[in-house]
Amino acid sequence: MATSTAIPYNSLILLQGISTLGEDPLQADVKGLKTDVKSLDAKVDAVELKVEAIHAYQKQAQAEIMDKLFESNEITGHAQNALEKRIARIEKHLGLPPLK
Repeated sequence: MATSTAIPYNSLILLQGISTLGEDPLQADVKGLKTDVKSLDAKVDAVELKVEAIHAYQKQAQAEIMDKLFESNEITGHAQNALEKRIARIEKHLGLPPLK
């Protein structure tokens, strides 16, 4: 008995229907993924802009803090010098030896 390797016509139609059904969901998935990627790109751009804004704000705030610290150190330094001069005058007036 000879076996036939030919696929019956009804099976071919069924296989073609399955393959077309298989392509449509894949194409739909690809389209969905493309829109997801575009959406993610837009969100990444928005996050990058926020990061740049935060960085600029932090840089400005740091500069302001450094200015305030510098001014504070200058004021403290002037007060320290004035206090040292006053102590030296008092020691000289009282005839005490210098602390240094």
